[in-house]
Amino acid sequence: MKVDVERDIAGHRTNRVSPRVGVRIDRVAAPGVADPSERVPHDGLRVHTIRIRDRYDAPPSRIFGAWLDQEIAGEWLFATASAPMTDVRIDAWVGGSFRFADQQRAATDAFTGRYVEIVPHRRLAFTLRTPRAPVASLVTVTIVPHGTGGAVELVHGHLSSDEARYLEDRWTGILYGLKETLDSVTQRSTITGSPL
Repeated sequence: MKVDVERDIAGHRTNRVSPRVGVRIDRVAAPGVADPSERVPHDGLRVHTIRIRDRYDAPPSRIFGAWLDQEIAGEWLFATASAPMTDVRIDAWVGGSFRFADQQRAATDAFTGRYVEIVPHRRLAFTLRTPRAPVASLVTVTIVPHGTGGAVELVHGHLSSDEARYLEDRWTGILYGLKETLDSVTQRSTITGSPL
């Protein structure tokens, strides 16, 4: 088994097992929470990883908060411009779960998962099941300061080639929604005087 050493945008070392096998996660924040890669079948078909980077005017603390605040996350995370999520549940602790669904759609259209790592303002990792990718995959979000704002690197692994194609476009749209939501929240907080 060949292991390639990479570094994410924050400079953290990441280990990657050769693409024939899949992605292996080398650290999980909480004892007792199983490594999600152990729950994902390595059948030779789910070996694709997507990596998306983007920059934001908001500081890392506000970017991070937008991932875990139920009201704000419902506006952009797994939502579309015309359909924000109407049923959002977030238990933001390592081992906690989340669920995003549009109540106007079928119950099977839910996006669900568990948090496997939470490092405030810096890193978030969670398993994810989607309507088009029902087998658990792993998403890691790294947030770093960039100028007066922040930068995000999203890595989503354990995907089939069809899931990777679909989810790369979907995550690109979702992260655009994050940018728009952060701008909107900033404008609302300027008007009301309240923080994120």
